[in-house]
Amino acid sequence: MKTHSIALVAALTLAACSAPTGDAGQTTSDGEATAPPADAAPRQTASDFSPTDLAAMILLQGSEAALSDLMAQPQDPRWEALLAGVAAGDTAWLAAAAPLVPVLDGEAAESLFSSLGGALAEQPAAVLAAVGVDGLESVCQAYPPEATAAKLVALQAIPDSSPVAGLRDDCIQILNQPVSSSSVP
Repeated sequence: MKTHSIALVAALTLAACSAPTGDAGQTTSDGEATAPPADAAPRQTASDFSPTDLAAMILLQGSEAALSDLMAQPQDPRWEALLAGVAAGDTAWLAAAAPLVPVLDGEAAESLFSSLGGALAEQPAAVLAAVGVDGLESVCQAYPPEATAAKLVALQAIPDSSPVAGLRDDCIQILNQPVSSSSVP
C-alpha cells in the first residue's frame, strides 16, 4: 500500500470520528429534533475545512471529482483555505494537496502551483515531494523575481541524502535559467 493511501485512510478515519458540522436540523416546540432538509448539504467554510477534510474528500471522491467539487463555485472558501495553507508552507496542507497535482489544469493549476511556488522558500522538501517530477516546471519558477534568491537558499539547504535531492537539483537548474519576458505570468 502506498504511503499516501495510508495517510488518506487515517484522515478519513479521523474525519468519520469528528463531530459533524453544519445545520443539525431544527427542534420542534415539544423538544423533538428534526432532520435537516435533504437538499441542505452543509458547505464548509475556510475556517472549518482542514487538510484532514481534503484528504477524506479525495479518498471518497477521487482526485478529479474532489478538484471539480472545490472549483465548482467561484472563490469556494474550501479552495481558498487550501491555497492559503499551501502558500504558508503548512506541511499538512502540502501533503493533503499532493494527490491533486496530477489532475490540475486551467485556473486550478495556476492558483495551486502559484501557492506551491510561494511555499518553496518555506518548505522546499515538502513542496518538491508534493509536486514530484510532473509539477516541477510549474513550481520552480523565478517568479516573483525578488523571491528567487530565497527559494535557491532554501533548496540548497536540502541535504544530498534527502529523497528529493534529485528534484532539488532540477528545481535549482530551472530557477537559474534566464527568464524571458514571455514566461512571466
